[in-house]
Amino acid sequence: MSIVTGSGSHLLWDSFTHEGQWGTRLVPILSRVWIDWRGYQAQGCRVLQHLSTVIFLPAMCVLLVMWLRNRTPVTSIPASFSRRVKLLTAVYVATVFITTAVVVLCQSLLSDPDSFHTISGLGRNLNRWVTRSGSILLVTAGMFGIWFAFFGRATVGCESVAE
Repeated sequence: MSIVTGSGSHLLWDSFTHEGQWGTRLVPILSRVWIDWRGYQAQGCRVLQHLSTVIFLPAMCVLLVMWLRNRTPVTSIPASFSRRVKLLTAVYVATVFITTAVVVLCQSLLSDPDSFHTISGLGRNLNRWVTRSGSILLVTAGMFGIWFAFFGRATVGCESVAE
């Protein structure tokens, strides 16, 4: 439930802090230039994005520390995944990142060969790579979580760890 709530609120906030999204069209002042300093211009949506990071990231860290301090210590060591499962997971994550990078590279070279000659083009390609590989990993992690919840630890290679 927290993943759905967090993802939903993140996407909602992004609609107001990213240029061209429905939130910035709904509130036109966010599309106007708020900062114009020595040739650098920043729209309101970008300023809001960076301010929210500066304000809320430290606040979330403080809340996390407070929450961790109030937790009772765990008396037993939880089960861990076998070496085989850890290795397969690492290989899978690396394969997703490499495959996605190759796909984005090929798509970019075929559609716009000059996209690697500018900083904005490199940023766009990096954004596509991170977004696509992150989406694939998020979906498969969710599928693994559902599998784990229904079929238990034995089917995914967990072993108990002695104290």
